[in-house]
Amino acid sequence: MLLLRKADTGKNPTCVLNPHVVGVSAVYSSILNKLKRCETVKDAAMIGDAGCRVLLQVLGYVYPAYLCFKDVEGGGKPDKLKLWCKYWVIIAAFTAVQPIADMFLFFIPFYYSLKLAFACYLWANDLEGTKYVYEKYAKPYIHLYEPTVDSKISHFKQIVSDVVTSNASRVVRYVQGLLLKSLSQNMDGQGLRAETQGQAAPAAGYANSDSFKSASSGSSFLRSFSVKDE
Repeated sequence: MLLLRKADTGKNPTCVLNPHVVGVSAVYSSILNKLKRCETVKDAAMIGDAGCRVLLQVLGYVYPAYLCFKDVEGGGKPDKLKLWCKYWVIIAAFTAVQPIADMFLFFIPFYYSLKLAFACYLWANDLEGTKYVYEKYAKPYIHLYEPTVDSKISHFKQIVSDVVTSNASRVVRYVQGLLLKSLSQNMDGQGLRAETQGQAAPAAGYANSDSFKSASSGSSFLRSFSVKDE
């Protein structure tokens, strides 16, 4: 595209700007003016990244989950449900890799916008993006490492089973010790209460006896006699 062109005015030719270039420069100038409204270009980028993160949660997880729900409950075709399974496989891998990728790729221009575009590409046009990404990249890669992953998972399950089995007896003995300790404390408390009640019973029987009542009446008579003498 030529930046300048000759304009015939009938007398002397003059050089003027190409109208296509003028239109592009006008659009570019308007964009710069909008960016200047922010304090810095960095602030505008931060606002854009935050918005893309929110939209990624909505358009990458919430809205596809709703579409998947409609297909499941509405009696969707088996092929469509299978595509949704493939979608969630890709999204699971995407979510697992995302924090690590954010640490090293955050400085790339439009990084968060690209992630948002990728998520929308997967479910757009009846999951055609999911079908392409799964068949082209995810499926061959998973098949390549599937035996290794299966062996690692089996080994991990065996380790967990051994740890649980070896520590189960310890846990049982620990719980039994706690129960025996609690029972012994309850029995000791009941024995102390019974002993206290046994010591208090003779005193209560003497208080209710005739001798105690006669002694009490005699002491009352003596107190009344002494009051009269005074």
